[in-house]
Amino acid sequence: MVPPLSMIRFLVIDDSASERKLVRALLQTLGAEQIDEATDGESAIRLIKQVPPGLILCDWEMEPIGGLHLARFIRRSPASPDKRIPLIMMTGHADRQRVVSARDAGVNEFMVKPLSPHLLQSRIAAALDSRRPFITAHDYFGPDRRRHVAAWPGPERRTLRKAPEIRTRPAPVLDTPSLRYKV
Repeated sequence: MVPPLSMIRFLVIDDSASERKLVRALLQTLGAEQIDEATDGESAIRLIKQVPPGLILCDWEMEPIGGLHLARFIRRSPASPDKRIPLIMMTGHADRQRVVSARDAGVNEFMVKPLSPHLLQSRIAAALDSRRPFITAHDYFGPDRRRHVAAWPGPERRTLRKAPEIRTRPAPVLDTPSLRYKV
């Protein structure tokens, strides 16, 4: 069950002031009261360390650190204050490669702009209410990328029990223009 949105601290990250204003207005329409904003991944990291949000809404394309690098930082960096923060990626591009890349970076949900109150509400509910277990692997940390399929016909059918966390070798170091962090 999703708590009232007035109880959740949101962080909206987008380099476009008009997009941040729109997302803020949509969140307020849905009942959100605590809404912080950042213009890019770098400023978002500083803000996340000061005041950890309950849910992040992040744009894909930003400079110097975009949404994909931010998601990797949140999920994999030892400097991340909370690796399990629900993260919703927003973008104007709906191609399959972006969706797969966002999923592989540890994003909980994916939204294509333009946003609507109904779409935003459904993604927030999915990110908060139906949390999948988190998985740790050599190149991934984040929500289980497998969505439940009730009628999988194959011999390797998974059961409905909660998946354990799997730990393997550490991930490589990533260089970015303004930050160095492990992913």
